Amino acid sequence: MNLPFVKYHGTGNDFVLIDNRSGIWENFIENAPESSEKNSCQKLVSFICNRHIGIGADGLILLQNIDGYDFEMIYFNSDGKTSSMCGNGGRCIAHWSFSLGLGDGKLLNFWAADGAHQASKKDYIGTQKTSPKVDTQTEFIQLTMNAVDDCKLIDSDCFEIHTGSPHYVQFSKKEINTIDLISWAKSIRYNEAYKEKGINVNIVHILGNRSIQMRTYERGVENETMSCGTGVVAAALSFSILNDLHGGDIDVITCGGELRVRFSRRDNGNKSSFSSEKNKPDILLGIIPIPDNDAKPAKSKPVIGNPTSKKNILHSDKGNGPESNPAIGFHQIFLEGPAQKVFEGSIPY
Repeated sequence: MNLPFVKYHGTGNDFVLIDNRSGIWENFIENAPESSEKNSCQKLVSFICNRHIGIGADGLILLQNIDGYDFEMIYFNSDGKTSSMCGNGGRCIAHWSFSLGLGDGKLLNFWAADGAHQASKKDYIGTQKTSPKVDTQTEFIQLTMNAVDDCKLIDSDCFEIHTGSPHYVQFSKKEINTIDLISWAKSIRYNEAYKEKGINVNIVHILGNRSIQMRTYERGVENETMSCGTGVVAAALSFSILNDLHGGDIDVITCGGELRVRFSRRDNGNKSSFSSEKNKPDILLGIIPIPDNDAKPAKSKPVIGNPTSKKNILHSDKGNGPESNPAIGFHQIFLEGPAQKVFEGSIPY
């Protein structure tokens, strides 16, 4: 027997997709060859996502039946563990579902780890400077994201925000292409505050009034990915707080291409404490200095965003943790970008 699959990517964030509406995945787990770690779902997913001995992917997604929706999305990180919402994966499985005849051809309603989502087809977006070329396998998918009602301020330009998955967002005044992202991100992802449940770590550089560039280290992949959909949303919403934006579009450039976030923001009648101007010192990310563009390098500077600092460790309901501002809320959040089918195949068992 064979397990059919398709390989997709959304701005370089790649996934193996499996149609499990017939229960073929459970049958595969039960009868998988010994070389594929038989009878272990986690090890099978890890094996399939391995880029050296498997198909290779950042994650695996099952498409399943569920009452009241067109389908259910079950997402696994490449380490084999089920995970929270994946924005790029949601766009990819929506694109594939349209080709399978699900929904009404224009709109899909599906269930994911963080609740209900909608997906629709969109016209081309972006500046065409970084986005992939449009071909017959590429369509642009708009994905609704769930409301975000809480954002924690770690420092003047550093946030913790949950957009379906947890994210640590650090802004840098310096360009970010040459930063040793993995070393710095691991010092945050594995510190005392986050090591148990993990957190995705993002570094963001502001390009313009409504455009940013970012890189992401993803938990569960434990490496940098070309793009992260929920991270893009987290960075865009954090950017809106820094710049006191109350809605509209923000273009986000990732290593794998360009995405767009559309949102509305509500402040419940209270002025955001996050929008106040502060004298922002230069940022030190681990051992990697990111000074102001016009500042001279210094031998020693205070560390901002240092995950070992008591100020920056999340203490639930305790006084020294990040400042939370529940007065800020985001709704009508949309993630827009390309989804591309790469190839399809099957795994014998």
